[in-house]
Amino acid sequence: MAKQLDENEIENWIQAGFKTQEANDWYKKGFSPDQANQWKQKRFLASNALKWKRKGFSPDQASIWKSHGFTSPSQASLWSSNNFDPLEAQKWIDAGFDPIEASEWRIGFSPTDAVELKIRTSEI
Repeated sequence: MAKQLDENEIENWIQAGFKTQEANDWYKKGFSPDQANQWKQKRFLASNALKWKRKGFSPDQASIWKSHGFTSPSQASLWSSNNFDPLEAQKWIDAGFDPIEASEWRIGFSPTDAVELKIRTSEI
């Protein structure tokens, strides 16, 4: 049986600014009212917030990645786990690199330089 809020718990959610159905959505995903508010302030719905949270992102971190065009927590996680910030990751993506390849090239090369060198070495 799915988790449901009891009357005492629903009051806490209402005091935190949630309507009953919205509170139930967040509660079923394992969020407290405070946690849900943090995600909601960053414009996440419960189901999407849970995906980002499961990949290890805080609401602030997820919001930054999302604002740079990363709608997939999995993709953002791959880049983040390879020590890229969203801006740098997007430059490498635009140049046609995945996170692993970009990690190898970024030591000493910009995305533009790496593309040029790849083209030159493939012509040889």
